[in-house]
Amino acid sequence: MATEQQTPAGENSPRAVKSGVIGIIGRPSAGKSSLVNRICGYKVSIVSPYPQTTRTRIRGIYTEPRGQLLFLDTPGYHLSEKKLNQGYQEVVTESLPECDALLYIRDVTRPAGDEEAAILALVQNSGLPWVAALNKVDALTEAGDSTRPQADPAAASDGGKHAGRGRQSGGGRPRRDSPEVHAAKMAAARAAAAAAAAAPTPDPAELGWTTPGDHPPAAAVSISAETGAGVPALLEALFSVAPEGEPMYPAEYYTDQDPQFRIAEVIREQAIKRTSQEVPHAIYVDIADAEYDAASETLSVRAFLIVERESQKGIVVGKGGEKIKAIRTGALRQLKELFSYRIKLDLRVKVQPKWRQRAGTIRKITRGWEQ
Repeated sequence: MATEQQTPAGENSPRAVKSGVIGIIGRPSAGKSSLVNRICGYKVSIVSPYPQTTRTRIRGIYTEPRGQLLFLDTPGYHLSEKKLNQGYQEVVTESLPECDALLYIRDVTRPAGDEEAAILALVQNSGLPWVAALNKVDALTEAGDSTRPQADPAAASDGGKHAGRGRQSGGGRPRRDSPEVHAAKMAAARAAAAAAAAAPTPDPAELGWTTPGDHPPAAAVSISAETGAGVPALLEALFSVAPEGEPMYPAEYYTDQDPQFRIAEVIREQAIKRTSQEVPHAIYVDIADAEYDAASETLSVRAFLIVERESQKGIVVGKGGEKIKAIRTGALRQLKELFSYRIKLDLRVKVQPKWRQRAGTIRKITRGWEQ
C-alpha cells in the first residue's frame, strides 16, 4: 500500500506519496548531470565542458513531501561506431527496463539533428511516460534572444557551483548527512530553487519544440539547470508521472554511489579540468586498492590515471610533476568536503595503449555500477 501524504486543511482525502525511477536521456553536454546536481542539491555527477563526461549511470536521490525520485543520469547518447561510444549507448538502452518514467533533455542552444531524432525514437518506443526538458534557456537570454535556438557554443556549466555539499559516512553505504544537516541543506536548496523559479522561461513552442504525434510527453518544460529556472515546474511534471509507492531510500540519502567510485570520479573531474581538449576522453581512473584504518579514521587510496600514449602521460604529469600534483591537491580538497574521514591519496599516471578499444576495460568503465 502506498504511503499517504498529509493534505492541506480543507481537503477530504490524503494524497498518496510518489516513488519512481526517472531515467535521464539526452545528447552529450545537454546538461543532464548539471540538472541532477541541481535537483538533488548536492554534487552527484561530475560536470565538464567536454562531451560525454558521464560514462556510467549515476544515481541521484531527491526526497520531499510529495515523495521520492531516483534519477538515473546516463551517458550522453551519441551515434558512433567507436567501441567506447557503443558501450555508452548500451548503458542507456539497458537502463530503460529499470525506469518508471523518462526525462528527455534537449539543449536548446544546439540545432536538432539525427541524434535528437534517434533519442526521441528511443524514448517513444520505450512505452514509458516521459517529460521533455528544454535546457539552457539562460544561454539564450544572455545572448539577447530567448525565442530561438542559437549556434552550438562551447558552453560549460558548473554543476557543483550551486550544489550543496555532503559527507560520506564511511564503508560502502550510500552517501548521507545527518538527518538534521540534510534537512537544513535541502530546505536551503528548495528556497534557492523557489527564488530562481521566479525568473520567466520561454514557452517551449517559442523554442521550436513540437509535440511528437506518437506517444507525446506528459509535459514539456523550458528550464535552466544552471540557474534553476523552471526546475520546480519540471519536478511537478515528474511527480505527476511517477507511480505511487514507498520511498526506496531514507530521506537523508542523495546518492547510492560506492566510495571508491566517488573517489575515482572526483579524480577524473580534476584531471579533465587541468588537461587539454584532447586528453579528457583518453583518461580513466583505476582504483588499485583502498584500505580503511579505523583507529586513525583514514582511507588510504592508491589510484592510477590511465592514458593511451606517452605524450598524454607527459601532459597529465606536467613540467616537474606540477599538473599531477595539482590534480591530486584538487581531488583531496573536494574529497575532504565529501567524506567525514581522512583520505590519503597516492596518485600516479600509467600508459595503457588503446584502452578505449578493449572490451574488458570498456565494461569496467561503463558497468562499474554492476560490481
